[in-house]
Amino acid sequence: MNIQLVETMTAGSKRDFFVFPCRFMDRKNRLVEVRPYREDDYESVVDMYDRFEPKGIAQGLPPPEREVRLKWIENSMKSGWHMVILVEGTMAGNAVMYPMRDRERAEWGIFIHQDFQEAGIGAILAQLARPWAASLGFRKLWLVVERFKEYSIRVYTRAGFTLKSFDDMEADMEMEISGDVSDLVNNRIEPPSPAEFNQMVGREVPLPDVTGCDSVFIHTEFVKEGPSWLECPLIALRSELPYTVCRNRELLNIPGVKLFTAPEVSFRLASFIHDAEYLRNLYMAGLGVSLKGMERHGFDPLLEPALSGAAKFSMMNIGATLLGARLLAETDIKTVFNPCGGYHHVLRDSSLDGCYVNDVLFAIHYLVNAGMKVFFLDLDTDRSDVLRSEFSNNEHVASLSFFEVLCGRVSQFNREIDGRQYYHGNDRHIEVPVPAYTDDRGYMALFDRNVVPMLNDFAPDVLLVQMGLETLGICQASNIMITKPGYGNMIQKLSRIAPKILAFGGSGQKRRSLRPAWPIAWAALISRHYF
Repeated sequence: MNIQLVETMTAGSKRDFFVFPCRFMDRKNRLVEVRPYREDDYESVVDMYDRFEPKGIAQGLPPPEREVRLKWIENSMKSGWHMVILVEGTMAGNAVMYPMRDRERAEWGIFIHQDFQEAGIGAILAQLARPWAASLGFRKLWLVVERFKEYSIRVYTRAGFTLKSFDDMEADMEMEISGDVSDLVNNRIEPPSPAEFNQMVGREVPLPDVTGCDSVFIHTEFVKEGPSWLECPLIALRSELPYTVCRNRELLNIPGVKLFTAPEVSFRLASFIHDAEYLRNLYMAGLGVSLKGMERHGFDPLLEPALSGAAKFSMMNIGATLLGARLLAETDIKTVFNPCGGYHHVLRDSSLDGCYVNDVLFAIHYLVNAGMKVFFLDLDTDRSDVLRSEFSNNEHVASLSFFEVLCGRVSQFNREIDGRQYYHGNDRHIEVPVPAYTDDRGYMALFDRNVVPMLNDFAPDVLLVQMGLETLGICQASNIMITKPGYGNMIQKLSRIAPKILAFGGSGQKRRSLRPAWPIAWAALISRHYF
């Protein structure tokens, strides 16, 4: 092997990667740390392989004879890049990456001691193979696995490897490393300019054929790639439940309605709104691992292991919302519903309450860049501070948000905001306090007094509406007591007065409220009866 390459690999094995060191909890709730190999790890690695059984299991490795095994360990540690796997401080295995002759590919492999197998450790390590290879500049990863190891093949497939060839004994698998992931991991992401942003959306979010329809339901068909034991119940709930209930209610296969699948956008497009450092940490959290300092971005997989898949799901959230924006801006579609969108509270560098990207900001920027006036209506029970701050000086954007206040504080709050709780036609961003225990009649009175005149005066081209599950009494997320029929009537009224509407499901987290609420809203948007 080339001497210069050996020196480069040796230096690489000692460098600090963005990916490592990292930590995660295995399936047996043990703390696992993965970090670069150090010289003082040698004795522990030797001891681990001495106790490794059965020896010679992977293409004759680790060698059964101790002298041959020591030579193999010594030579192996002098080339390639090595990570050690510690479970509760005990040496449990190691992962290795060797460059191949073409320099664009690397061979990847892991050895996990039998005492620590069947705990999901290998599945997480397989997920980490992609960013690890990207950090080293490789474009492809290659591995070989015995044909009879069906479980291992499934794990590698879920991590992104594909089967390339096989014979009676072994299978070759390969993984492509995208330039987008490589740029993200190596901190080379350059956010697009406002002019470039709309062009990127045009490339990454293609327009489907909408012939013969005026309403679109966008389904975020999320196929998880990570370990099954880290399945995120919230992601599954948001992506599948609204679609399943609407389909079972026969609200999708009707004239004038089309169903489209959410596209997945690149991290570079996402960096138009979100900090690259935040996206890098979201990506790693989505693989199920925790990095030092990750908690300042609002998530920590050690405390919230169900973050697995969050990054991929979030890029699909953005894609779904931008698809809706494109449909409204460039076709005759009047109504678009994205149940997995509307996360307008998320900051540029921090998540909030299980929401990881601010897809609403993407849609508004796209529509405004396309020359449209946009009105954002938040029917939830919280303020829209992030949106108001982003567009405070933009005359093409207006917003109104309802939020809950305790009954005893309403009069005090009214004095504090100097009457801005009622629309006067002289302010583009309004917040309307809603007293606790407000029912259908009271909420509709506030709606008619504020939303209707503001929409008429501002005259938007597109209405974006976060449909406010927290206002439903069955949701139990607030003290607002709107009934299901009252909720449907309100959404139906919006659909009549809005020129075009992009509706979001928001961040509902309870199956009890999700099951009826989003299908009720969709039925109201397309003038169908749900009850």
